[in-house]
Amino acid sequence: MAKSFTDDSFRRVAQVVVDHERERTDLTTPAPPPLTPLPFQFRRFELAEAFSLNTERDPNYWTAEAYFFNVDGRAEDGSDDRDRASFIVTDILGIHIGRGKDQLPDPDDRGSQGTAYHPHDVDQWEVVEMQPHALRISGQVASNVFGTSTVTLTGTPVVMNPSGGLIMEDLTAAGLIKNPHALIFAAGDVINAEWNEAVPQWEAVGPGRPVVHRISGVTSGAVTSATAQFTLSGTPVIMTPGAISAIDFTATDLIYNVFTFDIDSGGLIHAELNADNGHWEAVQGACPA
Repeated sequence: MAKSFTDDSFRRVAQVVVDHERERTDLTTPAPPPLTPLPFQFRRFELAEAFSLNTERDPNYWTAEAYFFNVDGRAEDGSDDRDRASFIVTDILGIHIGRGKDQLPDPDDRGSQGTAYHPHDVDQWEVVEMQPHALRISGQVASNVFGTSTVTLTGTPVVMNPSGGLIMEDLTAAGLIKNPHALIFAAGDVINAEWNEAVPQWEAVGPGRPVVHRISGVTSGAVTSATAQFTLSGTPVIMTPGAISAIDFTATDLIYNVFTFDIDSGGLIHAELNADNGHWEAVQGACPA
């Protein structure tokens, strides 16, 4: 009498087939190589110096010495931060402007902080991210500026953009902020300056004060219609709102009498700046003040 397959028989036959196929596949298919972790790692750092172009390497990269930097500001071995071990970081894109430790006095003596990683195919530490360079600041003018080429600040300026940006220079040093737009500032004025990467330099962008266009003063002597130029006595009143001036309006023959006024000595006059020739011209004469 023939025996029929039971469910258990089917399972055993199927298992034999599966085991045979697995064995055959293992013998004909090479095993993949074992996975090994890539030899790279990340490091926090604080710049010990500003970046400089390393011309000894090809291509020429920007490099800087950096300290290991942990959250508590100490080295990995727990030593004080001034005794930290250092290593070289590389800015392969050339887009970072960094400040070295102690480059500026306290409280701005910290160097730029960031993260570097060591790739598996080249032996160098490459900057991944770093505190950005300040692009716009606000500060207080140290002394009057009358369209001169530079502006000097007093005190510590405020970084307006970008968030977390660092100022890399001591902007209280004379000559660091250029004044290409010939703006006018009074001592104590708050000004804005922007970083011009094309030059590169800091440039005053405003708000500035208006140019003096009109003054009021008294004559130092009698003026007749035949008088071509005359002199004022004392300090005149600046009639342009908010303006300041470095001009000595008591200088000899500064005011031009183009409208041939007759004015007594001590007479009150108004004068305006002629933008075409730069002359101050009397525009209104009066009786003695």
